[in-house]
Amino acid sequence: MMRKVLVLFEFAISILLIICSLIIYSQRQYAMKMDVGYDKDHILLLHGMNRKGVAERQQLLQDEVKKLPGIVASTYLKRLPATDRVFELGFNPRGEEQDVPMERVHFNMIDEGFLETFSMDVIAGRYFQPKTYGLDRAVDYPEMQKDPSKRVANIVINQAASEKLGFGNVPQAAVSKQLDYFIGDLKVKGTIIGVVENINYRTIRQEVQPDFYLFVDDGMYLVVRNVALPHEDAAILSGR
Repeated sequence: MMRKVLVLFEFAISILLIICSLIIYSQRQYAMKMDVGYDKDHILLLHGMNRKGVAERQQLLQDEVKKLPGIVASTYLKRLPATDRVFELGFNPRGEEQDVPMERVHFNMIDEGFLETFSMDVIAGRYFQPKTYGLDRAVDYPEMQKDPSKRVANIVINQAASEKLGFGNVPQAAVSKQLDYFIGDLKVKGTIIGVVENINYRTIRQEVQPDFYLFVDDGMYLVVRNVALPHEDAAILSGR
């Protein structure tokens, strides 16, 4: 009897392990194949762009990187997309003169190459065009401290942020609306110029968060996209 019980117990444990393995495999396949809103392949992240000797020549570095075979796009980021650092944003989508509660939302500081590098699409309005529109500019905190008239800037939001602001499934309705956001103790009046696709940078257990995008012209990280980057060029970029 004891032998039969032990054999049945071993079979039960084996079946349980097989089931667990299948569940883990299916979850891994799901995580690998799920649509996260951007193309994760062929992206290389370069650190240390704010180091002395590099920060002053970021544009030159980016121009040289673009000349490498296979490089199709590049962008500077102030922080990694999955950062938990946030600005406090107060918003008023109806444009009424009234106090509204402050909200904590995720933000990203990006430049002109962000959309192409991450293969994102604009679904309403437009993206940053600093050479064409004066308010598509980098936020200059010292300048804004000195001159209150400079505390205005255009911003881009994602679809989740559009829904959070009360525009539901009509992202076009968010375009041209204004909201206030804060950099330290400075209140900046932002105008929404575009709505982009949702991107899930974080764990798949989390829902896509509302993201607000501010324009910058430099960064701490350089992100490049390539299409079959040759081995020797990949070694150059990675510093090997």
